[in-house]
Amino acid sequence: MGWLMAKRRHKKRPLPVRFGALATQERCRQLGGVTTEIIDRDSSGKASMKRHRVRIECMLDYYFIEDRIDEAEYRAGMKFRQLYLRVVHKIKMTNLSNPYLMEAHRADPEGATLAGLYSERLLYEAYDVLSPEQQSVVRRVCGYDEYAGGRAKIQTLRRGLKKLADHWSLSHAINM
Repeated sequence: MGWLMAKRRHKKRPLPVRFGALATQERCRQLGGVTTEIIDRDSSGKASMKRHRVRIECMLDYYFIEDRIDEAEYRAGMKFRQLYLRVVHKIKMTNLSNPYLMEAHRADPEGATLAGLYSERLLYEAYDVLSPEQQSVVRRVCGYDEYAGGRAKIQTLRRGLKKLADHWSLSHAINM
């Protein structure tokens, strides 16, 4: 009975990354590397705090940096990515195209539920625009961060993103 009453004391685990730690050399060589941002400077103007950020966050960034997709296709893919992550994976994120956001990107209580419904409607409209092959490739690249595949799959991705850019009028906003 005594062993049931004993409390276990757990050691506090250290954080996986120390505060202020910079990226490893291996990470600096992966997929575009990292950029260094200066967060704070001391009184003499010397950088006192730095932060590393990845250059390529998702496969759309990779295809855009490699000039495999243009800016309108990139924007359409990022919009699809936000919608997909919000609707399918239930990840909450601030969407700049959300009409239900109030000042400082805070949603009102009713707007939070409306934003989910609005995102779901936009995602289903996007599915209606795309062919089944385009849906598959766009979902894999934008939603799951996978490579598109060979040249034929990249062309299918481009055609799908072009349709989405035209549907959401993103290509016209860039050309102005």
